[in-house]
Amino acid sequence: IITSTPSGNKGIEPCATTCVGTMRHGSTLTWIPHSDRVIKIYVDISACGFLDTPIITTTLEGDSWNDRVTGTSSVRNLSKKGAWLLLYGMVDHHETVTISIANMYNYNVHWSAFGYTC
Repeated sequence: IITSTPSGNKGIEPCATTCVGTMRHGSTLTWIPHSDRVIKIYVDISACGFLDTPIITTTLEGDSWNDRVTGTSSVRNLSKKGAWLLLYGMVDHHETVTISIANMYNYNVHWSAFGYTC
């Protein structure tokens, strides 16, 4: 059951769809610099076939420090095709998150999207 969506449009219940995926380090994940202190990745959900903007959740998995990175569940420019995930500095540390850190610690992005396909 989907009780609401970002656009406010509600589809019919048989069309409610959950679509999930993983963007794996070294495979389907390529970090892009956003600024000198921020990196980003586009979470592409276009294969899910949503008719309208769904709900998207993201998590960051890795070998170390992923529990200290900020922005791991914050998406921007949400649409039925995907969203941008931006990673900022680390909580309790004055370090930024760089592409080399994300690669060194094998960061993977897991995502879930909930919406309507008909």
